[in-house]
Amino acid sequence: MIDSTSPRRRRPDTSDLPDAREVESTWDRLGAFVPAPDSMETDAAWEALSARLFAESAPATTASPPSTGREAVSTRRRWRVPASIAAAAAAATLFSLAPAGESARPGEIARVTLAAGSTVELAPGSRVFWRRGFSWIPGVPAGDRVVRLDGEAFFDVTRVGREFRVETRDAVVTVLGTRFNVRSHDGDPTRVTVEEGRVAVSDRADGSRIELTAGERGGPFGVDGRLVRQIAPEFDDLVWRHGGISLEDATLDRILDEVRRRFAADVRLVDADLAELRLTLHYDETVDARTLLGDVAAALDLELRSVDDGWEIRRE
Repeated sequence: MIDSTSPRRRRPDTSDLPDAREVESTWDRLGAFVPAPDSMETDAAWEALSARLFAESAPATTASPPSTGREAVSTRRRWRVPASIAAAAAAATLFSLAPAGESARPGEIARVTLAAGSTVELAPGSRVFWRRGFSWIPGVPAGDRVVRLDGEAFFDVTRVGREFRVETRDAVVTVLGTRFNVRSHDGDPTRVTVEEGRVAVSDRADGSRIELTAGERGGPFGVDGRLVRQIAPEFDDLVWRHGGISLEDATLDRILDEVRRRFAADVRLVDADLAELRLTLHYDETVDARTLLGDVAAALDLELRSVDDGWEIRRE
């Protein structure tokens, strides 16, 4: 039976308790570093959060009031309460579970600096993701430095004693310190080109592996998707970093996809059966969309027509 005449018990006020104050301040510090939902976090934000969460973890020394007798002034060690440390560790762990990332919109090139000074240069229309700080939690490094790539990027990797891996949907590139390019767009097999040093490329499907040195390129683009190693002629795969473009024996459909990524251009193929026409393109330096599309149309005996929102390619 419930006695409705019994006095209601009041919830105790915990606002003056040290534990409550520390938990509240911990979450305030966390909130100060949570980015807007549409922004891409970087290692700089992760390092800042780590520093703030653990800035007050060191013990503080305070002096007690002087006594009126002959007793000497005493000191005591004051440590942060366990609740604050536990809350900070939990918050940091949750924050670290979400990967950091960066993207380059069509028509743009993005540059990212990772932990330990490694850098990534993203081609237009590409994305890259990695574990924030390459750590499980602040101060606890992950076994390897792992990056996930969707698109194309040039990597300059510093040597820090841990492997650096670039994972794509069909290959894994493993290095210690080197400079190399990875291309992995939808519909195309991954292709790795090494400018400096040595890398290993592994097929995610069957585990086969090849090693590439400076001036070579390779990937699972052989017959039946086998790994192939080739000489990279004059580093053709790297000209995009200077505004150029290089496509070897590419279908017209693939060429137009590259134009859309590179220039954020709207270009349509009116006659769908033209998509499988093939062409090799190479521009060492910057080229604009109008010039490139005009050259493609002329080489394939097609017509390039300007429309209100972009271009159309059709038979003459």
